[in-house]
Amino acid sequence: MRKIQTSVTIRGAICGRMWMPASMGSIGYKAFDVEDRLARFSNATDATMRDVALSILMENGGDFQDAAFSCDTVVEIRRMWQEGVKNVSHSRDVLLEKWPDCADLIHAEVYGSDFCGED
Repeated sequence: MRKIQTSVTIRGAICGRMWMPASMGSIGYKAFDVEDRLARFSNATDATMRDVALSILMENGGDFQDAAFSCDTVVEIRRMWQEGVKNVSHSRDVLLEKWPDCADLIHAEVYGSDFCGED
């Protein structure tokens, strides 16, 4: 029997109306490791993706009046295992807005790239 390791990461931007001045802003793209985040809950087996997303917003969204994730924020699910001497991995990206309990945590018309500066 092969041992499969699974990791889950949320990648995206947190954005919203800035407190001062009252304009749209973003903290930009940042990856959040879900396993590290789950370790903060007293009973991680009962935590949902919404619990994880809300904890990220609470910790990183203080500069905004209405902190939310950009609509291009993704949940990356990566599975890794070994076949003989070869390491194999498979990953899948799912938009955070596709998680039924997280759809209301998304700014539907805001992309993380909207805040990238030009060189």
